[in-house]
Amino acid sequence: AVVMINQRDVGIARDEVIYIQTGAHYADWWIGLVTFQHGISEASVTRTFGGPGVTDNNREHPPVMKTLFGLSERLVHGGLGVDEVTAYRLPSAILHGALVLSVYGMALELWGAAAAVIAGLLLALLPRALFHAGLACFDAPSMALWFFTVRAYGRAVVSGGINRRWPWQVGVLWGLALGTKHTALLLPFALGAHYLVLGAIAWRGVAPEQRSARALVRTVLGHRWRVIASLAVLGPVTLYLVWPWLWFDPVHHVRDWLA
Repeated sequence: AVVMINQRDVGIARDEVIYIQTGAHYADWWIGLVTFQHGISEASVTRTFGGPGVTDNNREHPPVMKTLFGLSERLVHGGLGVDEVTAYRLPSAILHGALVLSVYGMALELWGAAAAVIAGLLLALLPRALFHAGLACFDAPSMALWFFTVRAYGRAVVSGGINRRWPWQVGVLWGLALGTKHTALLLPFALGAHYLVLGAIAWRGVAPEQRSARALVRTVLGHRWRVIASLAVLGPVTLYLVWPWLWFDPVHHVRDWLA
């Protein structure tokens, strides 16, 4: 609500024009697909999500938020009468609200209610974050999905019963982060560094007579192997599922995107 009130006095940023236009096309394609107005064909996907040029239909940027911008405009503006710009910006605001709630929840688990309230308020009132959360752009949503992934990873590597279950949330959230902004490609490096530190700590607890190359791999790399599998498998699969441009000739299109 705070983000939506604040954004009323913010003019349209340059990037928003591009993301709004392409997001509307993406949303119409998905709506047409689920209402059986068209099927899945390489021609229709290319016409909406790609093309021969490196910037055709804004294919250099992943589609998750653009699609949500377009769907929000079609449903909230077209269906509920909310003004057009606000409708396009609503998904960013909702994600930012979810981020504040998630930060509050993590601080509550770790340090208690007082720290949780302070952490939530500091994030909610952070001027630059508040500004970006009111735009139909990727920066604020990327920050939110980055944090969601980190928190899911943290829960998967701590002691407890969750380690015996598949931490599918880690991979899916990272896949959505990849589908939002390129910066998510850096996230495994941050998580990997932390993972190796945990493995090194575990290795220190191994008795000297039990140390071997096999024990080293099992202890340092395999101590939470399900997390690695989730990131390695579910992350790319999620990105593939939410981005129709990758459904045809995915290797070539991923190479183009990374380039």
